[in-house]
Amino acid sequence: MTGEETLPIPAEPRTGTEMLELGAIPIASVRHDGQTTDGLRELYDATLGAVGQAIAQGLITPSAAPFGLFHGDPMATFDLEIGIPVAERLEEPIEVAGVRISPSVIDPGPFAARSHVGSYDSLGRSWMALVQDATTSGAAPGGRWLEVYVDDPREAPEESLRTELFMSIARP
Repeated sequence: MTGEETLPIPAEPRTGTEMLELGAIPIASVRHDGQTTDGLRELYDATLGAVGQAIAQGLITPSAAPFGLFHGDPMATFDLEIGIPVAERLEEPIEVAGVRISPSVIDPGPFAARSHVGSYDSLGRSWMALVQDATTSGAAPGGRWLEVYVDDPREAPEESLRTELFMSIARP
């Protein structure tokens, strides 16, 4: 690592909601603007396939698990960055398998975090619990929603898939 920040992923799943302050985290990502929840699986498959090829070719070095970073309301139309935190920032975009992977950053700030263990189809319950815990403690959503896919769904049983959830907190 070059002193850059990476995502705080605990060795074991979190047992509740935690409030965290994240620094700027360098990422290699593909931005998809104007998305809805329809067709996300195919979008993830194509994007993460290209990211995996970039890793295999030595073009990027990951520092944490792949993610989806939703900008806006994930229940409506949103912008989505799919990618991976990197040990060293990309100097410029790269193209792999016809997909343009660009340097970017997860902006610093306060976040609420919670672990989800189970299928992706049941993520909504964990998101609702995270939002409820954060708002009960006086925090308001800041408009960025981050899912970190700790386990590879091709290798782990669906019921044991671990996803780390991060909700940005609005600053007063």
